[in-house]
Amino acid sequence: MTGPARYTPADTAAVGSAGLVADVIARTLADRPLLCDLVAHTPLNLERNVSPEAVRRYKMTSLGTVNQAASLVQRVLPDLTLAECTEFVATLASLAGAVWQMANPAPALAELTRPIRRWPRPASTSRPGYAARPRSCWPD
Repeated sequence: MTGPARYTPADTAAVGSAGLVADVIARTLADRPLLCDLVAHTPLNLERNVSPEAVRRYKMTSLGTVNQAASLVQRVLPDLTLAECTEFVATLASLAGAVWQMANPAPALAELTRPIRRWPRPASTSRPGYAARPRSCWPD
């Protein structure tokens, strides 16, 4: 069994390649389902009932990671400012938490939606290689 893919600055060699940025981010998030699950729970549960120091440490670590990712995005897409890249990465991280919850419904919701075949199927579910595919909602 292999672990999550690791991406390095060398992976961002193709300057101007928005496709590379999209691929690296999609694979990075798809390789980390627990992270995607926890992102949604952070403001609801993990930042409550803890000390201010614990929240500060978490926020500083989180912001540092977002800033690192934004710097890598800017190396590939130099027409974007660092602030734009930071907003892009932070938005994607938030969306990852929300989309993960929708793509991986609770068992009761999965059971409810299984027989409903007329629901629209998102375009991304037909593309190979996307792990966040909501299999339980849109059967093959």
